[in-house]
Amino acid sequence: MSHSLKKQLELLGLKGSEKKLYPPQKRTKTLQNKKSLDSAKNQRKHNKTTKANSPNSNLEDKIARGSFAKSMRDTYGTQNKPKVTKPLDRPVETPIIEFPLCLDDAWKHSQSANVALLPTKGCAKQSLNWAGDVNIMDQINVGFDFGTSAIKVMLRSSDENLLPVQFTSDINNPYVLPSCLYVTDGNASLHQTPGAEAYQNLKLSILEDNKSDLDIVRAAAFIALALRLVRGWLFENYSNVYDGKYLFWELNFGVPAVVHDNKKTMVIFKDLFELAYFVSTQNDVEINIGTVMNVWRQRSWESEDVSQKAQHTLSVVPEIAAQFLAVLKSDSWDQSHRLISVVDIGAGTVDMGAFSITGKHGAPILHSLKTSVELNGVVNLHRDRINQMLQTDSNANGAVEEYLKSLLEVSDFNKPIPDQWTDYLSGTRLIQGIFNSDDEFDKHKYSSQVIRLLTYVKKYKYPNPEEWKSLPVLICGGGGSNELYHQLYKRYSKKVESQSMGFKVIPLITPLKVRDSGLTDLTYKRMSLAYGLSFSFDLFPEFVRESDISDFHKPVNSNGVKMISKDDI
Repeated sequence: MSHSLKKQLELLGLKGSEKKLYPPQKRTKTLQNKKSLDSAKNQRKHNKTTKANSPNSNLEDKIARGSFAKSMRDTYGTQNKPKVTKPLDRPVETPIIEFPLCLDDAWKHSQSANVALLPTKGCAKQSLNWAGDVNIMDQINVGFDFGTSAIKVMLRSSDENLLPVQFTSDINNPYVLPSCLYVTDGNASLHQTPGAEAYQNLKLSILEDNKSDLDIVRAAAFIALALRLVRGWLFENYSNVYDGKYLFWELNFGVPAVVHDNKKTMVIFKDLFELAYFVSTQNDVEINIGTVMNVWRQRSWESEDVSQKAQHTLSVVPEIAAQFLAVLKSDSWDQSHRLISVVDIGAGTVDMGAFSITGKHGAPILHSLKTSVELNGVVNLHRDRINQMLQTDSNANGAVEEYLKSLLEVSDFNKPIPDQWTDYLSGTRLIQGIFNSDDEFDKHKYSSQVIRLLTYVKKYKYPNPEEWKSLPVLICGGGGSNELYHQLYKRYSKKVESQSMGFKVIPLITPLKVRDSGLTDLTYKRMSLAYGLSFSFDLFPEFVRESDISDFHKPVNSNGVKMISKDDI
């Protein structure tokens, strides 16, 4: 009998059964009392002949044979597979949450304070002096971050001064305008009025395959209204600087890298932004959805007056490239890096990718190896928490339930969400069972997205092991301040299977010019993309699409011999 089988029997609690299963081949009369397969067989024959005289022997025989068969099955299982003994089931305690009985210390979002500021000077005009002397020109760069839940805009003057646009009267963060359009009797507005229809998910609707012309028109109307606010804010607050000047506008709109990789979708976004800018410069006081639809179908911006076209340029930029440029211009970037992962944590989505860097110093080329956009942003983390709390047994009274349900309606926050699920209501605690919604969100959503993408890139796109030992990771976006989105990189580096992949998170340092503009470090995390987009277009790194980069050829096996093609070398 092999040593491994003996070991297996010991593990299964059947030590000593080897004598029953494998009796000695040579027997003597002194060993006849020992049970064996032969003696069991003879015993069964004897029982058949003495069945009438021994009524109880048949029952004993069945028990013996049953025990023997059971020991065989326990040892080898069915279909020659060892049986693994399962531990005794333990009762699982149902999680129970204890909430406070009042809402005195409830966490409050600040969305109720979002009141769009109305500009008081010619917001439809491109310059304060429409017929200004063209010899007195100036330029304004517009970094326009069209987010899934909110927009942010950074202006850059010709002398490199930064002007973060203030949209609202919110004291915590006036630089964020929720991406929500209100329509009353066909007229579009940024203000909620009684009876108005509200439209959110303006950006996500354009990313859908089944988008309609109406989806594009609504998004364009919203952006047009926002551009009017931008110009109005500038003319109201800096009229002494730009009065009488003929302004040239350079607009850079950001799009996810997956959009930039799809030429058809890129054309739609470029047309969308051109439509929005054209509509924003018309003299109509109201922006009517029907009128915008006619402009869209007739493509009126293409027949725009030459003098109007000469007043602006419009570019569509991969958001990742803009984020990379912002870091490239800072002191936190190591020029020796040749591989980087950029993770943009937004309110609605996580837009991430892995990129290789080539080119000379000062003229980098960014190769998009793989990108992904998934609904793993902080608002979805927040909603996941609330939904799980509402579905878990608790002592929540009517007031607490209404409070939690009200938080599900919020699509954007002007301040960070609580660090933990227990921080929404002070005194909340788990009194029984296991409950941690953040761990589930991290494991099954965010971490899954990151590791799945990086594993693919490491295997098929960039299999250089040296670059993966300390992969630079740039975490940006408003959600980047939440600790959950950092835990993965700390946790994964401790695992045995991650010895060939390590991470180095690059700090997002607030540039000095940004500090001079009045932004705090926390606010800059949300404005970093708009800041990157505010640079002149000719400064952006050359960007190579993912679809233009093929996978490395996989090794081919031939008769057990690993073959490598010349293209793999």
